[in-house]
Amino acid sequence: MPEFSQQEQNVFYNSRPKKRIAAMVWLEDNTGKLLIAKPTYKKGWTLIGGGVDENESPLDAAVRETREEIGILLDKTRFEFIGYRYVEPRDGRSEDSQVFFRARLTPNEIEAIKLQAEELSEHVFVTPADLPTYADTPRMQAVMAIAHHERYPFYMVNETCIL
Repeated sequence: MPEFSQQEQNVFYNSRPKKRIAAMVWLEDNTGKLLIAKPTYKKGWTLIGGGVDENESPLDAAVRETREEIGILLDKTRFEFIGYRYVEPRDGRSEDSQVFFRARLTPNEIEAIKLQAEELSEHVFVTPADLPTYADTPRMQAVMAIAHHERYPFYMVNETCIL
């Protein structure tokens, strides 16, 4: 079988489905409490994070989203990969992939948090035991499952940790 040229490979790979991907940021204080925020544009609470832009890596998106959403610029080396979540198509939406990164905020960084007002209305640091109070959406049910899974890295489908 003949080897494909670079152009033939490009045509093949560029014809493959494009998939949505998001970077989710698990930010903790020095006691292990988790930062969650209340979006202005959708129900419930969420982690800091959002969609990965074209030609942007998930880690770069985690850095950007942290800066945009809470006004804190963290160096890439502060983040640790902790897992992956695949969300099956549902409720009229296509599939989604989420890459999770964790970082610990210093007390000075926590004091300097400034929410992006157009996107987030409030934030709170919670313990894993407090999460059920905030788990009224599938995304927060997934966060609760991750917090109680306590195994990293994790692989999750919808709201269930598989590995």
